[in-house]
Amino acid sequence: MTSAAQPSGNTLMSDLIRTLRPRQWTKNAIVLAAIFFAFWDRGLEFNVVSGVAGAVAATLLFCLASSAVYVLNDLIDAEADRCHPLKKYRPIAAGRVPRNTAVLLSGALMGVAALGSIALSVDFAIVVAGYVLIQLAYCFVLKRVPLVDVMVIAA
Repeated sequence: MTSAAQPSGNTLMSDLIRTLRPRQWTKNAIVLAAIFFAFWDRGLEFNVVSGVAGAVAATLLFCLASSAVYVLNDLIDAEADRCHPLKKYRPIAAGRVPRNTAVLLSGALMGVAALGSIALSVDFAIVVAGYVLIQLAYCFVLKRVPLVDVMVIAA
């Protein structure tokens, strides 16, 4: 019998996936716009296969980086989220994903995103690092500063 404190492997896996917030990944599809701009800029010189493969890889790496930040944010806000009418059901706030597991998950995602980004392109890695730094600043400080929080989200 499985208790609430120790979810079954199947439940834990679905909670881990939910913690990654895959519904938010659609925002990262903007990275795919690079294909159109590259083709527009290079025309017939553009290698469609490698261009599409690179853009898809970049999008997936951005998804991993953003999920790493989502997990970290949920860890930071777990106590406050428990008092929120909707956020209290998030897996970390609800206690269905253990803190240690969430920390390892965030670190692993960030590591894969960093190494993959570097392997793809140093310039792309710099963009991902900038995104992550802005999001970390938001998680730790900026979301508590009125108006600045909205500007960071919009950016």
